[in-house]
Amino acid sequence: MSITLSRKEYVELVLFGFPDEYPKNTQQSVRELRSMGYDATETRLNYYIKRRHAGPGTDGGRNLKWYPKDIDAAAKVLAEEGHFTPEAMMNNLLGISYGQRLGALWEAWKALEKEFRGQLSVNPVQDYFVMHVHPPRVARDGWVEFTPCDDVIKGLKGQRRAAKPSGVIPIAVRKDEIEAEDAQRRRDAGRH
Repeated sequence: MSITLSRKEYVELVLFGFPDEYPKNTQQSVRELRSMGYDATETRLNYYIKRRHAGPGTDGGRNLKWYPKDIDAAAKVLAEEGHFTPEAMMNNLLGISYGQRLGALWEAWKALEKEFRGQLSVNPVQDYFVMHVHPPRVARDGWVEFTPCDDVIKGLKGQRRAAKPSGVIPIAVRKDEIEAEDAQRRRDAGRH
């Protein structure tokens, strides 16, 4: 059980299968490490560079260039020193892996999206769900599942009812077309 994400899990569960762009600057590397469950800060990474625990390249000047191997090296040092995000520590306390929790959230999101097609954003919103954790027991690992909150289901059903077609099809019209039609009506009204 890992309370942080591996690089593969990061690409799959955080980036939804789309590879990230490298090299990254230090601030972007901090965001990636935090998304993986490490309590990274720019100050901490700069300290590791000075201590030679992490060593990203440069662009020939003062700008650091972080590649996956550099970020993974920093992650290793952060883990050795016990610098994890509160979310990662929660996973540890609950006896579940970070990848398992994000995977279960993604599965619940896909099921909700299937039921309410077109009503949800692209990325999962954890606030829409109740997390149920089944703690580890003697012979089995802990596991997690998500169920939609009652108020979310009620709201989505209400949106669905409100979105039903009324028989009138709205047509997008440009403002200049409306003004031209109004001017034509006034001219026509003046002729009669």
